[in-house]
Amino acid sequence: FSGPSFDLISKTPNEFNAKLRTIIGLTEKNIRKKEMVHKSSDDQITVFMATYPGGFHTVKDAIESLLNQTKKIDKLILHVNGNEAPKKLPRDSRLEVKLSKSNDADNGKFKYMSEYEGYFFTVDDDICYPNNYVEKMISYVDAYERKSIIGVHGATFPVGPSITRWSEYRELRRTHVFTNPSATFTQVNCLGTGTIAFHSQIGIPNYENLDTLRMVDLHIAVWAQENSIAM
Repeated sequence: FSGPSFDLISKTPNEFNAKLRTIIGLTEKNIRKKEMVHKSSDDQITVFMATYPGGFHTVKDAIESLLNQTKKIDKLILHVNGNEAPKKLPRDSRLEVKLSKSNDADNGKFKYMSEYEGYFFTVDDDICYPNNYVEKMISYVDAYERKSIIGVHGATFPVGPSITRWSEYRELRRTHVFTNPSATFTQVNCLGTGTIAFHSQIGIPNYENLDTLRMVDLHIAVWAQENSIAM
């Protein structure tokens, strides 16, 4: 898919849209357009992944897709919920496997994050990422001045009474799915932590506060909201 555009309005409107713009006085010159900011940075790029025996059949391909990017990563931390590592992992000095006696589920992506700084990616063990994924995501993080969390799979919650039940969260949210193209950037309430990137300058989630398993997306959404970080 084509990447989302920073253009707020199309430069080539059809006849109907052109007339509508004339009526309401909408022109490109009075629309503030966010410019892409390309920074030359040697900041470290660290990728965090969690897996478990049920994901061992896909984790090798997921890791290989991240080790073979157009923009090289510096480190990939693989948190394994178990005392045995997956077989036939790539032999690469950038890959570090962390075994865990406890089952931390996908919270494990964030367990060692405080030991690093720079660009952070949290990923899933069952996704093969495009070979320009890291390069593109870093360009988007930089475009928003490293002050936002960027993701390609997220959800917007309805305005109104607080969501108090899991069924309400599942049924009332509007989901932006990573397998579908997106024409522009959309601010959301929650991002899937299998496809997010951010810079450590905005802060690092406290792993000890992730006190519920298999709810890590919501934990990170709460952390972002409490710290006024856009997603």
